[in-house]
Amino acid sequence: TVLIMKKMAALMGDPRVSQDDKDYYLLVRRGLSQEEIQSFQSTLDKLALENLKKMGELQRESTGATSILELTNA
Repeated sequence: TVLIMKKMAALMGDPRVSQDDKDYYLLVRRGLSQEEIQSFQSTLDKLALENLKKMGELQRESTGATSILELTNA
């Protein structure tokens, strides 16, 4: 969950999100193969985008603003 939130923050342009490879190396240390890491990262990207779209819909419904939806190209 933390990694999804971190990815969402990065997609929203939050400069406080670390751009280093700490998360990647944590996965390597857990013994995941390169394929597993790529699959995990792909799933993480998908979940982050889905959550942003949901947030964008909520933002649009409650405030009329579409700034989050614009980030998702929805």
